[in-house]
Amino acid sequence: MRMRLLAAGNRMPHWVDAGFDDYATRLRGDYRLELTEIPLGDRGSGDVRRAVEAEGKRMLAAAGDRPYLVVLQVGGKALSPEQLARWL
Repeated sequence: MRMRLLAAGNRMPHWVDAGFDDYATRLRGDYRLELTEIPLGDRGSGDVRRAVEAEGKRMLAAAGDRPYLVVLQVGGKALSPEQLARWL
């Protein structure tokens, strides 16, 4: 199973890269994890809503034509490693 983590931002912080590398090396067998960085939208004009909308469009385009999307958010449901393994 190919899994792609789409992250909005340029040059991810070290902790993001370290966490990604840790999970990518833990996955074995048929699982493959990839990180795709999506450039941030232009916030210089002050229109944050438009910038976020542009990022979302780029994320959907990067997801491909037949994705199964799982959206991660700060206030979302936390899964233990065991729960994640069962879900996968």
